[in-house]
Parts: sequence; C-alpha cells; structure tokens
Amino acid sequence: EAHLSRYEGGGCGIGDRSCVVDRLYEALREEDAQLRAAAATRDTQRRWRILAAVGLAVIVAMAALHHLKQRAQHEVAAAAARAEAQLHAEAAALRAAHDVDVRRAEERSRAAAAALQAAHETRLKEI
Repeated sequence: EAHLSRYEGGGCGIGDRSCVVDRLYEALREEDAQLRAAAATRDTQRRWRILAAVGLAVIVAMAALHHLKQRAQHEVAAAAARAEAQLHAEAAALRAAHDVDVRRAEERSRAAAAALQAAHETRLKEI
C-alpha cells in the first residue's frame, strides 16, 4: 500500500489515466480498499465474537458463584440446625444430671435425718 500511495500516475508520460500502468495501479488501489474494508468487517465480527464469548463466560461464572453461594447458605443453615440440636441434647443431659444430683441429695438428707432420729431415739431410751 505504501507503494500504491506514492504512485501519482503518468506511467506513459502523458498522465491521462489511459495508460495500462495507471489503470493497473487504480485497480490495485480499489482492490486494496476492498480488502481493507473486508478485513475491517472481519475484525469487527471477530471482536463481537470475542465479546460474546467473554459475556458468556461471565454469565457462567456468575451462575457458578450463585450456586456456590446457595450451597454455602444451605451448609450454614444445616450446621446451625446441628449446633442447635446438639445444644438441646446437652441441655437435656445437664437437666438429667441435675435431677440425679437432687435425688441423691434428697436421699442423703433423708438418710441423715433418719440417722439423727435413730440417734435421738437411742439417746432417749438411754435416759
């Protein structure tokens, strides 16, 4: 193209554009312009395809992130439910252990009261 742009005509010395060389250069310039236009169209189409592919990749990535977010939310909810169930089980175990301790304390208290009563009665018999 640099060669075509430097050519100013006058191949046969007359400069009337009727020379074969002038017509050949003119045809080459037209072909060059057509090839450039076709290349520009191809480049534009290629850019649009690349843009579409990037857009599709972004959509797929966003869908994957949404799926991962939902999965994480479900896992957090399940972990919270497990923790709550474990908390209730531990609370029930603590209540049961407390009830056992209370019963044992009551039994010791009754046994101590019975022992005191027996000692008191024995003392009364001795007097």
